[in-house]
Amino acid sequence: MTDTEVSKRTLEADGDEGGVSKKRLVTDSSSVEVVETLLGKSRVTDEEFKVVLSHATPEQRLRFIQRQIGHYLSNENLSRDNFYHQKFTEDSSKAGVENVLELKYILSAKRMLDIKATSEDVKSALDANPLPGISLEEISGTLYVRKNDGLPRFEGRKLFEKKKKFGETHDTYHAAGPILFISNVPESVREWTPVKEALQKDKQVRVRFISPVSDNGTCFAWVNKSPEVMTAVKELAPELEGAVLHVSLVDSEERYKEFISTLKPSILSSRNKELQRIHSEIMSSPLEINGLVIRNFGSIRPLLNGVLESSDHGTAIAVDSQAGVLLKFVLDFHPRAYEKLCKSHRSLVGFEIAVGAFKEGSKKKCFLVITKDNNSGKEYKEDFSISKCLECLRVMAHTIPKTEKRDFIKSLSVTSP
Repeated sequence: MTDTEVSKRTLEADGDEGGVSKKRLVTDSSSVEVVETLLGKSRVTDEEFKVVLSHATPEQRLRFIQRQIGHYLSNENLSRDNFYHQKFTEDSSKAGVENVLELKYILSAKRMLDIKATSEDVKSALDANPLPGISLEEISGTLYVRKNDGLPRFEGRKLFEKKKKFGETHDTYHAAGPILFISNVPESVREWTPVKEALQKDKQVRVRFISPVSDNGTCFAWVNKSPEVMTAVKELAPELEGAVLHVSLVDSEERYKEFISTLKPSILSSRNKELQRIHSEIMSSPLEINGLVIRNFGSIRPLLNGVLESSDHGTAIAVDSQAGVLLKFVLDFHPRAYEKLCKSHRSLVGFEIAVGAFKEGSKKKCFLVITKDNNSGKEYKEDFSISKCLECLRVMAHTIPKTEKRDFIKSLSVTSP
């Protein structure tokens, strides 16, 4: 199910086909309720935005302006939006105040222009529904928005990014043994053998591979995996011809890719096999998730599917129920969990079973997450994909607590204990 299909489910009449004109959307229920549903979504499509433009009340219009500001200034957006990052830097320097941006750049965004937002609208919207960490400040007669919690690191847009496997993520670089970056190798040493011997001198680590030494006096090493090795690596200070070698763990994607490029095909194959073996062990190990003892990673989906199959449309799922505990855990790994949960200004209320329309035209049960606005108390419902959650969780499975318990749960209850 796509992330926009919950709106189609909410707005389409039963039996409607996806191609029905959007004009029908507002005739089946009050326009206020329709816009209210759209305001509860993490993303609003262009067609849905037209509905907001046509039918929002003044209060709903201000709330839409507030949510757009929240989107523009969210860490997720700012980490990829080069324009806003540059303007924050320029305006902070100009105003002499950290992390400020002239409001005019927010008002010039397409949707803000379409909804005819003004600076007074922004003031009213943020007065009525404040955004944590965001404030308006007038400096030398110019109105700025300020991100009080600072800017995230700029990462840029990652279009068509290859999905990373276990061992290729920041958390799993060292899963098959620590990868070291070694610098300050003396100019007189350009062979890898003396560096390897220096690393292994105190027998704290065993080097499985070491790359050629560069002209800059740097190289990479892949060392054995053991319970104590990570601590030992951090304490390494080997000496070579009177110089202390600087040894650090590879901790960036750029360095990791550079390391991979130095590996011989046979070493790369050996490391990949080791990663596969480790990941396989992780995936087959018993898990304990917030008190739920689960046979292995592969049992998570069947347990959740069992809830869908045994529950009727509209069934409420309590947050503290067994199903609620597991759903809350996996939802945190959704690629857009921040938008789905809106933790900055909403609280998780629970979950619900719904029937959604899928691309192929079929209608199947799915899960909705229910959140409540901390200021207004209004509740919002939105679907989310279990598949997307598990896909992201798969490469993070090593972080799920393992257990020696064997009293595996066979089905999940939806009511509070």
